[in-house]
Amino acid sequence: MTLIELMVVMVIMVLMTGVTAPSMVTAYREARIRSATRQVLARLNYGRSRAVTSRTTTRFNARRSEDTGKTPIAVWVTVQEEGDPDTASTAPAEPSFAEDSTPSGRLRELPAGVTLGLLKRESQESALSNVAPEQETEGVDTVTFWRNGQTEDARLVLSDPKGKKRCVRLEALTGRTRLLTEEELADDALVQEYLRE
Repeated sequence: MTLIELMVVMVIMVLMTGVTAPSMVTAYREARIRSATRQVLARLNYGRSRAVTSRTTTRFNARRSEDTGKTPIAVWVTVQEEGDPDTASTAPAEPSFAEDSTPSGRLRELPAGVTLGLLKRESQESALSNVAPEQETEGVDTVTFWRNGQTEDARLVLSDPKGKKRCVRLEALTGRTRLLTEEELADDALVQEYLRE
């Protein structure tokens, strides 16, 4: 090979790198938010199925980032410990929850830079809406799945630093999760109110 041929090959390689690099960055960003969405959906679905199969109240937990961008958000599932009441009574005791030790329920950090917003709406659809009083833990958002699979009417909004958003909707009556399309996201009043803040 002559020096000129080598230079031509090098120029072609540099040009190809310059053309493909922006699309690689976009693909990497998409992969981050897709991965975060899959992790959130997996834990939500596991929490619901665990509640139904074991007839025990479970919770999906999301640790909020204290310092945006520095502490990754984490998600995990907790299960109500046995011996605690699972039904409302005249003097309800505060239920206690233990972290699920299975691989599907263990704590997992979302990819760096991805944020998670949890929005809840008061719902009368769930027959067990007052079964387990909320146990507030500082810096942790929770969604409760009762033993019949019902949950709270909630939305989980995931977003990356460049503004790409994905939204998971929880159906209160069935406990099922669904990823909202772009059109549904634009029409959802609860999500739009959150995004305006």
